[in-house]
Amino acid sequence: MFKEIELKDKEIFKHYLQGGSNKTDMANFTSLFLWKDWGGHTTWDIINDALVVRKTYKDELFHFCPIAPDKETVTDTIKLLIRDALQENKPLKFTEINEEQKNFILEACPTCFKLTENRDAADYIYNVSDLINLPGRAYGSKRNHINKFMRTYTDYELREMTETELPLCKEYIQKWAEEHYNHDDPHFQGEFRGTLQALEHFSELDVKGLCLFVDGKMEGFTIGEELNHDTVLIHIEKASAHIDGAYTLLNREFLARCWSEYQFVNREEDMGMPGLRKAKESYHPVKLEMTFGLELKRKAE
Repeated sequence: MFKEIELKDKEIFKHYLQGGSNKTDMANFTSLFLWKDWGGHTTWDIINDALVVRKTYKDELFHFCPIAPDKETVTDTIKLLIRDALQENKPLKFTEINEEQKNFILEACPTCFKLTENRDAADYIYNVSDLINLPGRAYGSKRNHINKFMRTYTDYELREMTETELPLCKEYIQKWAEEHYNHDDPHFQGEFRGTLQALEHFSELDVKGLCLFVDGKMEGFTIGEELNHDTVLIHIEKASAHIDGAYTLLNREFLARCWSEYQFVNREEDMGMPGLRKAKESYHPVKLEMTFGLELKRKAE
């Protein structure tokens, strides 16, 4: 029976997610837990010894690719979902599918699905060393932002996030939300609740954080964690828009202080927002981890 994603489910999810090389944020319990209400309602179940997660969005039901330790179980579970959908004459749609998962699904039933590419949900993958060192002309503007910050704000401090900073982070995100978003926007509500969840359960999740203080006042924070053996995932990054260079400094220092031994960093998708896309592209990703949608045709060919 499909049920809500709760914090107590973390070890079950980790069992199924561990050991993979998937670089997308959907291969991470914290991401699924924090953003479970982003744009819809997310639930999960174990079917055929595979983890099956699905989301309801605008009255439509979407599945993520089943996750299991071996390819055979994934393929068998996909075939089971296809069979049930065809027998019951119900739609079956997969969303946020990466390249490898797309191949699993199409191997299970090569002619059953209509395929679409979802550029707006593609994850941006960067070299950690590039975002720490900001080398060459390509990163000149980023170095300039940091240098301007250093000249302008001589009394600043970066602190690794602990229980001591959490109340200040909660106060900050409340204020940040009031200044930036319309509270009637359901997507904002999902983002806001997810950020509060990360702060409420910081010590129970496998995350680290870094806080920025200027003149003794919090002006931003970021939270992330290991995605797999060579990749770190940034879940949250918030900073005060009036502090020029705050985002750039947080980005660099978080990686330098907490994640320098990793090769890649996933900074998630741009959701099709032009400003966010421009900002993410300005850091020169080494790869876009493309995602796809698959919709089961009414009748298999």
